[in-house]
Amino acid sequence: MPSKVEQIICPSCKEVKFDEIIERCDGLKIVRCLSCGLAYLNPRPVPEEIYKLYEEGYYTGKIDKEIGYAGHSGSIHEIKYYCPYGFDILLEETKLNNKRVLDIGCSFGKFVYWMRKAGANAVGIDISEESTAWGRKKLSLDLRKETLESLDEQDSSFDVITMIDIIEHIVDLDGFMSKLSSLIKPGGLVFVQTPNFESYEKWHKQWRYLYTGLEHILFFDSTSIDKIFAKYDMFPSRETSVFCTIACDKDTYFKNRGSIKNKLRSILLRLPDCFSFVHLLLSKFFISKHVYRCDTIGKNGAIIIGCYRKKNNN
Repeated sequence: MPSKVEQIICPSCKEVKFDEIIERCDGLKIVRCLSCGLAYLNPRPVPEEIYKLYEEGYYTGKIDKEIGYAGHSGSIHEIKYYCPYGFDILLEETKLNNKRVLDIGCSFGKFVYWMRKAGANAVGIDISEESTAWGRKKLSLDLRKETLESLDEQDSSFDVITMIDIIEHIVDLDGFMSKLSSLIKPGGLVFVQTPNFESYEKWHKQWRYLYTGLEHILFFDSTSIDKIFAKYDMFPSRETSVFCTIACDKDTYFKNRGSIKNKLRSILLRLPDCFSFVHLLLSKFFISKHVYRCDTIGKNGAIIIGCYRKKNNN
């Protein structure tokens, strides 16, 4: 257990009563609010302990290789040729051409890169100077070291806001959601991905997100996340629970991570930039520009993908 922890009330509805769901091996507990159904870590590390996780080691693995984005940095090829999962759903839900888009928690800029390719005027924010600087330098993206709360933009500035694996990390949920609601235009789209706690309800201790260090402090299912967005006048236009499968160009799957093809693909993605010509020649055979396909599987998929529309004033 962390040295400094705090007992909290429900981050969403402020209810004090909860049911204990599980005590983790680190001594922290996941509880469920008896009013709104949100599951959350309680006790949880104090905010300053949580924020420490997002220093340099979160992105490089220098502190702990089991958390954060260790192993996902420094590959231009991976960003350019490895489409983010869920991107197909976003494109089905809205046209991005000439839209002003904000990606919250952009990391090295993968989602921003793909949205720009789709014609969006996309900007990304992240609390890591390391990752945003990399995306600015290597990919010429508009990435800023900012939190959502500190972002200096006028109300109703964005047509689309995306946040991939972010909402489960938020310490001040009310402050975050209030700013989110103010920045999205009426009728605008908020695209969110987060681990699905309903998947835990089915898989229990085999749920892959159960032991995720200290950085995951909120746990959403389809009901609790809908309630939170509705509180801020954002309502689901689409919501699905998915497993994400990796596919190649001919719609076959890399089912076996240890296959020769996957091993070659892994090596290819890690080639230095000076071997770009090799990457381009071989990508036809080893990498798809639409790698992830999201398959709807009911309520118990590993990931919730939600599309929420801001209520129109009319």
